Amino acid sequence: MTSLMGVEVDCPFSPGLLRKVAYTGAQSCSFPKATKDLEALAEVAVTAKKIERWTKRVGDERIAEVEAEAIAYQELSLPDRHRRAGFRRVTCKSCGRFWGYDVETGKPERPKR
Repeated sequence: MTSLMGVEVDCPFSPGLLRKVAYTGAQSCSFPKATKDLEALAEVAVTAKKIERWTKRVGDERIAEVEAEAIAYQELSLPDRHRRAGFRRVTCKSCGRFWGYDVETGKPERPKR
């Protein structure tokens, strides 16, 4: 049941509270300060040690996700990397040169000379 909710069996928090614990642990200057912040803002008493453990655990999982994405990106061919990054090549009608084109903003990227 807990795996369906998005938390592990040994996690004492709901998914929403775990997000708050990890966020305050990452944003606060110390884990005792994060305890005070959670108590004031979420009205939940969590020890500094639990905040530290779960913040580090969530952070380690996030780092592993980012590293896996980076490895998958590095294995792509150069054209696939550009497609995935949101760029495509456009031929200039007047001069025949290729220009980079940002799909999200719609702004052309001029080639460097």
